[in-house]
Amino acid sequence: MESFLLIISFLLHLVTLTIIFQLFRQRSQPKFDTQTEELVTLLETYLQEIKEENNRLQEAISSEEDKATSVPKGVAYEPIRSQANYDYSEQENSSYTPPVPIEEDQVEASLQSRILQLHHRGKSNTEIAKQLDCGKTEVELIIKLYAKNGE
Repeated sequence: MESFLLIISFLLHLVTLTIIFQLFRQRSQPKFDTQTEELVTLLETYLQEIKEENNRLQEAISSEEDKATSVPKGVAYEPIRSQANYDYSEQENSSYTPPVPIEEDQVEASLQSRILQLHHRGKSNTEIAKQLDCGKTEVELIIKLYAKNGE
């Protein structure tokens, strides 16, 4: 009878240790699955909104091109000559040299940093998008990603 109780006790201890080990493994496993899923859904919605914006932009551009290419009847069309094709030898003053622009080094902040600066100043997402001439969803995404990484 004693041996029977010892075997049952041994089996119960074995089952308990197995359960404890499984719980420990689950607890120590990082919880990247939920964060990854959230990030994937966020990026998918962002890409969908970008596609919609691109479609609207293409439609607007094609309608503008249609308006621009339609020339009213009776109007003569003459192409504009660019200065690159201009012959300077026709000028009376042959010593003319075109001015050479002075190039200065300029540092320009990235779009992401400008968005975050304006956001910290209290501007709304719509105002930031209008001021920087970019999409509202792009502004929202950059702010969300910055807030998620800042936590």
